[in-house]
Amino acid sequence: MKKKKSINNMYYFELFMNPKGAIESKKSYRTTFKLTTEAIEGLKWLQKTHKITLKEIFDHVVEKIKSYYDEVAQENTIPEGSFDLEDIIKKMKKHPRQLNDYPRKTYVLSLGSLLFLKDTSLEYDVSRDDMISKIIENITDKEKARRKINKEKYIEASKILSKFEAHAKGVYEQLERILSDGSDEGLGMQLEGLRINTVDTGIIPLQETLAELIKETGSGNKKINSIPKGA
Repeated sequence: MKKKKSINNMYYFELFMNPKGAIESKKSYRTTFKLTTEAIEGLKWLQKTHKITLKEIFDHVVEKIKSYYDEVAQENTIPEGSFDLEDIIKKMKKHPRQLNDYPRKTYVLSLGSLLFLKDTSLEYDVSRDDMISKIIENITDKEKARRKINKEKYIEASKILSKFEAHAKGVYEQLERILSDGSDEGLGMQLEGLRINTVDTGIIPLQETLAELIKETGSGNKKINSIPKGA
């Protein structure tokens, strides 16, 4: 009976050397990492915020690395604010961290993601667990910063809209006093339409949407399928 090859002796590209490679790469695999406290807290925050599994988060990390490689290949530069693996690796090598004192925790990853992360750490000659920690920390920090900016933007827009709503209602009341004396039924209908279109189907729904967005960026209740690309 052929002995199963150890994960430590496997490489990402080997998965796709057989017809079932794509299926095999998605299979769940239990492994242990020594991650920093910040990275562990970041994983919990991302999981709660986006309502996704840890396995999906690690898959997302791999997709961000692949996107990084694609951006470098296509443009030979990294757009400002994008995920920059080279910068992360550079900072790692400048300030290497020893994770010996951190607890070892078991995680479930797809086999493809696990091998890809291992191969990437070998390519850059850095600690796999430190690299994963740094990437998770980077993603979490950027996502939190993005949500904070968005929340401030939504709050500002909501305040402006509230002032506009109060003004619109005041204008409608003035027009109603002048025009709705019953002498012109058609004009009265147009006035009612103005009120409905301006407030009921215009301002109020947008205000409700902003209120929901403010809540979501503050508490992380929005369910989505993946972390935003810019995170």
